[in-house]
Amino acid sequence: MEEYEHYGLSKKCVLTLIHELKNNGYLLTTDNFYTSPEVAEILLKYKTDVIGTVRGNRKGLPAEFKTLKLKKGEIKAFQKGKIMVLQWRDKKTLTMLSTIHNAELVSVESGKSTTKQKPKVVVDYNRSMGGVDKSDQCLSYYLSTRSRQRKYYKKIFRHLLDQAV
Repeated sequence: MEEYEHYGLSKKCVLTLIHELKNNGYLLTTDNFYTSPEVAEILLKYKTDVIGTVRGNRKGLPAEFKTLKLKKGEIKAFQKGKIMVLQWRDKKTLTMLSTIHNAELVSVESGKSTTKQKPKVVVDYNRSMGGVDKSDQCLSYYLSTRSRQRKYYKKIFRHLLDQAV
């Protein structure tokens, strides 16, 4: 699409793929490579909400996120208009961006009949992105593709074989 040529790679990918679905009120779930406050603002203009993980050093995020040290279970959130950015620490620090959530905590059942408090944005993100992340994780354990493979079609075949298995 020529109208997106002046954007960077991640913004251009998102806007090109969502082009046909704009102005329909959809919710887009993205990974940290594609999520940024700029993308959220652009998508809000097209009546499309976004939720996703975001890198803590992204341009447009509050400067405190780069130096913030949280204890386990702590939350720090900032809201600008409809865009909410949240940092939460469980085992490691997680930064999320959402246009439909606030810093609300919900109780989630964990393995041994105990409950845990998690931000609602994290629960919704895990519900919608869980399959993609699990697939990537499973493929990383047993790679049959070779990094020095010269024939691209063999690499594609091995990747498809990995996914089928």
